[in-house]
Amino acid sequence: MKILSVDDVSMIRQIIKKAVENMGGVFLEASDGIEALSVLEKNEGKVDLILCDWNMPKMDGFHFLKNIKTDPRYRRIPVVMVTTANEKDKIIQAVQAGANNYLIKPFTDQQLTNKIMDCLNPKHKRLEICILDALKNVLKLITRDELSITEPPQNQEQAKEAAAMTSRQGQFFNGQLFVFGEMNAVVLLTLDKQSAAKLVSQLNNSQSAPDQIWEEEIVAGVAKFSYTLVENAKIILDKAEINVQVKAPLTIAGYISDTHNLLFNSSKTPFMTSKVIQAGEIIINQKIFFI
Repeated sequence: MKILSVDDVSMIRQIIKKAVENMGGVFLEASDGIEALSVLEKNEGKVDLILCDWNMPKMDGFHFLKNIKTDPRYRRIPVVMVTTANEKDKIIQAVQAGANNYLIKPFTDQQLTNKIMDCLNPKHKRLEICILDALKNVLKLITRDELSITEPPQNQEQAKEAAAMTSRQGQFFNGQLFVFGEMNAVVLLTLDKQSAAKLVSQLNNSQSAPDQIWEEEIVAGVAKFSYTLVENAKIILDKAEINVQVKAPLTIAGYISDTHNLLFNSSKTPFMTSKVIQAGEIIINQKIFFI
């Protein structure tokens, strides 16, 4: 997640930087519209959100907004215009020119975080839906079973405790998809050992009963499933015009403990969405971490 702050006041940029980094994002900055255009070009337009002040030297925020909204490389990037309370009349102009939202100075950290999440959530939701559709397609192709999808019943603390206990017992396997581009995300597909064995048995058309499949075969099978999912996800994301690259897996599928520690014991808490997908007796917990 890359967020660009365009403001000629260094203190404002520092406030935004702290909030962005606390959310696990990458902070970019510029002191005027001309410099901001240069930053966009250097990053090949791969910026998730722009927070832009109105009053700046060289090129003010309004002219910068009009510039990027007429440029096919940048016009899809959401923009939050940052104004003062006595500039509310400018908000209508900004919205008409393509701004997605506005933020009034002075603002609190919570107000800033809420604005960022308001603008990024639609993009994150689109990514989540596409990955979920890809998972449904591949699972149905392998298992030929009807699928049911539910939200996890536990709260986050209970989920962390359960994952910590089962990972110590070595009963969870995972496949990982890494998504780069407009959004940076990790998709974690978690299966218990029994479900993983059944999935691999059906994926490989194995004649062996699931409880007779070697652990190494399960690990390799979960990796194979992840690669198959990626190919399907690429097609769906391309059709949805979401400009990302998907790769899988950066680390070979295996026990979940290392991934769990990486995500939950980090000093930065990533955004997370989660679904439980069941295909017959195969249960996969899909989590998407936006980083």
